[in-house]
Amino acid sequence: MLHILRYITDFIAYVERDKKNFSDKHDIKLDDLNEILILYVLQKNSYTMYRLSKIIDTFFGFITRPSLGTLQPALKKLENKKYIKNEKFITDGGKPYYCYSITEQGIEFLKRKLLEPSYTNPTQLNALIKIKLICSAILSNDEKEELYKILRNEIGKLKKYADETEKNEKISENLNMIINS
Repeated sequence: MLHILRYITDFIAYVERDKKNFSDKHDIKLDDLNEILILYVLQKNSYTMYRLSKIIDTFFGFITRPSLGTLQPALKKLENKKYIKNEKFITDGGKPYYCYSITEQGIEFLKRKLLEPSYTNPTQLNALIKIKLICSAILSNDEKEELYKILRNEIGKLKKYADETEKNEKISENLNMIINS
């Protein structure tokens, strides 16, 4: 009976630690990932939403593929915060279209987003690390070093989480064996 109690106590402690380490309030949202991608692409040139979508798909498609329906609200949000601006053009047929470009505030915001710790859930962390590494090209050497320290720390958290998950699975197996015997 004592060993059952120990396993249950270990299991409860693991769940409580997991909640603290990877709570929803610290999760990076997919919108944040899309904003990073949009700002990174726009810091190179101005693009329409459609062209922006195609560039993200080409260069980041192995990580994420945001749809136009996902990009449109992200563009609007970034525009409302003055991180990007748009310029309206009219085609020869009279149809309007918009070209988006990044502002100075947008470049600073992008750098801040790249350098902030993510505390994301483990399934999103892999994609976020890849995106941050690719986008680190805009950072100074000192900022890149800071980013690498942050990423090493995040990878350490992921490894710890994986080790605890493995331990949790062993605890669950042991509990099942004890309960079924």
